[in-house]
Amino acid sequence: MPTSTIAPVRSTATYTTVALAGLGAHLVARWSELQALDPTLSSPFFRPEYHVLIDTACRAATTTRADGPPGGPAAPTPPNPPNPPNPANPAIPAIPPGPVEVVVQFRGDDPATPTAFLPFQRHPVDPRIGLPAGQPLTDHQGIIAVVDGAAAPVDPAPFLRSAGLHTWRFDHVPVTQRGFASSTATTERSPVIDLGDGFDEYAAANRAARIEQRTHRRLEREVGPVRFEPHTEDPGVLARLMAWKSRQYVATGATDLFAVPWCRMFAEQLATTRGDAFAGTVSALWAGDALVAAHLGLRSGPVWHYWIPAYDPAMGRHSPGTALLLAMARWGAANGVTAIDLGKGDQPYKDRLATSAITLATGAVEIPNAGRDLKRLGRRAADRLRPARSTAARTDQPSG
Repeated sequence: MPTSTIAPVRSTATYTTVALAGLGAHLVARWSELQALDPTLSSPFFRPEYHVLIDTACRAATTTRADGPPGGPAAPTPPNPPNPPNPANPAIPAIPPGPVEVVVQFRGDDPATPTAFLPFQRHPVDPRIGLPAGQPLTDHQGIIAVVDGAAAPVDPAPFLRSAGLHTWRFDHVPVTQRGFASSTATTERSPVIDLGDGFDEYAAANRAARIEQRTHRRLEREVGPVRFEPHTEDPGVLARLMAWKSRQYVATGATDLFAVPWCRMFAEQLATTRGDAFAGTVSALWAGDALVAAHLGLRSGPVWHYWIPAYDPAMGRHSPGTALLLAMARWGAANGVTAIDLGKGDQPYKDRLATSAITLATGAVEIPNAGRDLKRLGRRAADRLRPARSTAARTDQPSG
């Protein structure tokens, strides 16, 4: 960890909860400062700019739902809102979560200096349940703070109490955030392509990358000259990417991200966001005049997050998605990118091309509550009895 003049988080602290939209410029700057100081927070998902985009998209989608189409009646509210999502595989809620809020921690001996930030949103059905802002789009979650390795881990419970939450569900918290250890149910790897030594060194050490480069040459030979764009502002490329991905979601039975208004609004805003500390990227791979693959991602400094890739199914035999990823790696290594985070998941190409991984935790922080705990025990007991009753009902039928 780099040397820092920022003192580690102390146990004596105060907390305040504010709307992200009301977070002053000095607090946003402090958030950015803390994020930049800790390599474990280098993901673009920890940047304040990411959360601003999420907040803007959710507010816009909420307004659209309330107002309905221009000149038409107000959009109806579903009579039976969905249950809270399973944190291990959260469904994308059609009802946008609430605006992004932030719990800010201050040192007890210096109440003017923020030492940690926890961005979150309230569940659209139960506002006492907190979610990582942008879940399930957010591939890295947690508390933005700099903590000395020898110091006690940052306890998330006081953050929840400040916000009036009884639960905060998470599914992408780095295990380096030790305050979440007791609330963790499972862990999973997020594979990473390390490019700190350059692309040539990476490719020389990775047999799969060398094989895929031969596929790239076949694409060029059989379809046409291959051209890579690290970022394009052509709206047609984004539209094609979304269409390809939507078809893939439908074919695999997954929820179509782009059919959910707030998610689509976020993706469209991300595609046009450009900045030194945070940027959206729409990358494209062409063969001749044909767009064969595209990718919507996020970059923060040296970290490029591989987020939503898609390719032309008609070109599948040429592995255009992998060719695009390797083109991103080659360009990125020459332009300040030291890591491409592939996101957690068990897709084979990730294990083939990755050189390391970040371990992420899934679970839920819960504030103890005697009444709620008794109700939960009652529900669990009922759930245990229900299969037995069902089996009895089936076996009690007359044989004739």
